[in-house]
Parts: sequence; structure tokens; C-alpha cells
Amino acid sequence: MTRDHDRDFDFEPMPGLPAPLPEGERLIWRGAPVPWRLAWRACRLPWVAAYFAALATWQAVRGFRDGTPLAEIGGTASFTATLAALSVALVAVLGWTIARNTFYTVTSRRVIVRHGIAMPMAINIPFATIHGAGLRAFADGTGDITLRLAPGARIPHLLLWPSARPFKMWPSEPMLRAVPDGARVAALVADALATANAADLALAEARPAITVQPAAAARKPGPGRPDARKPRAAKAPATIPAATVAAS
Repeated sequence: MTRDHDRDFDFEPMPGLPAPLPEGERLIWRGAPVPWRLAWRACRLPWVAAYFAALATWQAVRGFRDGTPLAEIGGTASFTATLAALSVALVAVLGWTIARNTFYTVTSRRVIVRHGIAMPMAINIPFATIHGAGLRAFADGTGDITLRLAPGARIPHLLLWPSARPFKMWPSEPMLRAVPDGARVAALVADALATANAADLALAEARPAITVQPAAAARKPGPGRPDARKPRAAKAPATIPAATVAAS
């Protein structure tokens, strides 16, 4: 995918990557959400349209029930339709703007989510903190890829939105939203996770085993040497001087 990015991110080696990759880490996939689908699913565009449709229906039913003139009912419906069109347009523009400023990057070691309009930020999600991944595919080929975090890993939901699983507040789950060719990208993420886990397992097996030696047998007491097996007399507890107590 190629597109121009804002001049605010000219310092990036490539869009969505805040710094050059370290040695040994390679880029697997980089992409951005489909703007229309992000607005439709993340910004709840159908819900906004459904709300105004229900509002217009209720106004019309109440007007007919109360005997309101048709001209007045039509004027109210026209006003509601105009307000609905403006609201839907604003939500669509919001979704398009969010998509324009969102990049997803998958490397051999982590997933990077760079998003934000007023306060852009980059969130690094190492594979070590990812317990698994899931895909919700759609008929248009796009998909939402959920990253299930390992126990103990926490990322605030507000920092992730809209790249967060809906209605999963605590613990939140990162989500690559409206990804084009979702099935292929999900397969790449799964392969990268499997490869990283296999490498970590091989590294753990290659570490030298720690051998535990039994403790040396107790030596027999000799002449002039106290028997270590006999309990020693307990010392009397130290007393605190009266002057110290008064000072405290």
C-alpha cells in the first residue's frame, strides 16, 4: 500500500514505523485500515443512521396521532433528515481522518500500532505479551484481527481506541481494524507468532541446565568443637533504653 503521509511524520523511516528496526528484526507487513469500513464499524455509522431513522419515525407517528397538519409533519421530517445527513457526514469524515492517521506494522518480533489525530502515538506490542490472535472476516475481504494479550499484560482501552476490540474494556484487547485482505494478513500474523514462539522455545532449551548438588554431610564434632546438632540457647531479647523510647 502506498500513500502520502502528513509532514508531521517525515522523521519516520517509513509511514507507521517510528524508528528503524533493530538488527535482526525484519518487516513482515505494514498497512492501514480501509477508511469507509473503519467509519462503518469503529465509528458506528449504522447506529447513527438508525438513531435518526427511529427519531423521524417517532416524530411522524406522534404527529399523525395528535392530528398535526401534514405541512408541519413534513417540515419536522425535513429538519430531522438534514440533521441526520450532517451527523452521518461528520462521522464519515471522522472515520476517514482516523484511517488516514493509522498504520499497522507487523515485524518478526512485535506489532506496532501508530494512530492518533491530535496526539499521535505509537504502541509497541511485543510477541511475548500476545497470547493468541483471532480474525473476524467480512464479505468485502476486510477483517478485524484481535490480539489476545497474555495474563498480566495491560494496555488502556482509551489508548488503543479505535484499534481495540469493541466492548472489551478490562482487560482490553488490541485489534487491527478494517484491514484489507484480512485473511492473508491474519495468516501472516499467525505465522510470525508461531515463529517467534518456536525461537523462544529453542532458546530456552539451549540454555544450560542448572544442577543441584546435595548438601555436604554434617561433620562429626571433634575435641573442643561444639555439636552442631544440639540446639543453642536462645539469647535474651535486646531491651530498648528508656531514653530511646521517650525520644521516639
